[in-house]
Amino acid sequence: MNRVFKAIGGILVAIVLGYCVYFFTVLTYSHSVDWDMDKQYLWLFKDSVIKEINTDYSYSDVEDRDVYNNFHYKDYNIVIWDFKDLRDANLQNVVIKNQVELGSSAVKFSSGEILNKKSDMEIAVKFRFAFSDAMNINIDTYSEIYKPIQGKNYKGFYGNLNKFSLSDGKDEHQIIFDYTEGKTQSVVLVYKNQRGFYLIVINSKQKLDENCIDVLNIE
Repeated sequence: MNRVFKAIGGILVAIVLGYCVYFFTVLTYSHSVDWDMDKQYLWLFKDSVIKEINTDYSYSDVEDRDVYNNFHYKDYNIVIWDFKDLRDANLQNVVIKNQVELGSSAVKFSSGEILNKKSDMEIAVKFRFAFSDAMNINIDTYSEIYKPIQGKNYKGFYGNLNKFSLSDGKDEHQIIFDYTEGKTQSVVLVYKNQRGFYLIVINSKQKLDENCIDVLNIE
């Protein structure tokens, strides 16, 4: 009988420790919501646009090495993601890859979180993701790129997207964007200046094309 109690006790201790480790990981590495941080990124929009951004729905998800910002302007949903570890990265080294398998069987994170859960664009984030000074953008097999976009300090594309991921220089996926309501017209850019390195995603349920980047204050 003592052995039974010891076995049960051992199982209970293991369960408790497992929960403790899980909650410690979540509390330590997950993003926290901030309703004011987004204001520090309004400079990325043209002055005429800032006045019309719906600040009631703007917010940030903050972690020590990155800041995810979400803005609403007219029919546009705009993501501006500041990756602090990539401030020294070379923009020209960013590779955009098409027809990459991103199904659940192909990409699995041992631990992570979901930003924008239950929305039309869920974002799976690997805990303590790292790009090691390099980022690649991977478009899944159900998505289409309509047109590449290139500027002095930015590069990206306009397309109809189902899923895309951000991977490191070794092609290990770190972040996955999932358009849960089906393919959505979107513009995806990486932009770099003296302040930092940013991923910008613009999408809309209305008709959209590459000219939507005119709302941005980028060179």
